[in-house]
Amino acid sequence: MKKAMVFGCNGYLGRNMCWYLQQQGWTITGADIQPSGFQNGFDYYSIDVADASSVAQIDLATFELIFFFSGLTGTWNGFEQADTYLRINELGLLHFIRQYQQQQAKGRIVFPSTRLVYKGIANTPLKETDELLPLTPYAINKIACEHYLAAFKKAWGIHYTVFRLCIPYGNLTDATSSYGTIGFFESMASKGQPISLYGDGQLKRTFSHMLDILTAMLQAATMDETDGEIYNLGGETYSLLEVAELVAKKYGSTVAFAEWPAQAAIIESGDTIFDSTKIEALGIRTTKLLKENL
Repeated sequence: MKKAMVFGCNGYLGRNMCWYLQQQGWTITGADIQPSGFQNGFDYYSIDVADASSVAQIDLATFELIFFFSGLTGTWNGFEQADTYLRINELGLLHFIRQYQQQQAKGRIVFPSTRLVYKGIANTPLKETDELLPLTPYAINKIACEHYLAAFKKAWGIHYTVFRLCIPYGNLTDATSSYGTIGFFESMASKGQPISLYGDGQLKRTFSHMLDILTAMLQAATMDETDGEIYNLGGETYSLLEVAELVAKKYGSTVAFAEWPAQAAIIESGDTIFDSTKIEALGIRTTKLLKENL
């Protein structure tokens, strides 16, 4: 029986991964900080990853795959709550890795990173080896975690694969369509409000459907050659305006433009377009089209 552990199972990515793993015949165990899991049907641990003793209650050696999706996201929140972000995002991962090492676990750790680690380049797809320029504590947390994994692999031989995500969308578990960028657009449009964009809306992103993300993670994480590697997850490139117009059309709404707030402009990385050649070389391709899956 194939067994997987999903930390952060109550979050957007975690909930979807639990559903997908079950569809693929995996027996899953979930963990999150809430008293209970988002659904029944699997074992659940209520833990705080920032508490090392809390993480220690899980027998990590029994799992073939361990998805470490616990953590805080956000931009300005990371500046205002830097100590909390450091404690949960970095110390939380370190507590988990130490338990993994001490229990002599062998399963593959799957860790999600973010587009925000990159220095954006106008109209240029970014490769995994391109320049990094984190502009928020959250992005710094993600880069640090990537390095923690690499350091522990070299010192202790842990097994991991990192996947950098740009803009995820879609939802396989409930009626809520998306979170993040598209979720914000849909929330405005569904209320009859204009979708607000800063500047002219021409910033470009790679948009990846949740099913493509989950499929790629599971397929790649079970390959020997991906151990210790970092991969951009592919999708389709659109400007924010193009996507806002698609959402507005769906809901009969409009798009409105606003000046960049000074703080938001400071931490904006510009175009972040993913070159996914590395993961595509494994035979993993994007199948979902945004225009058909909003």
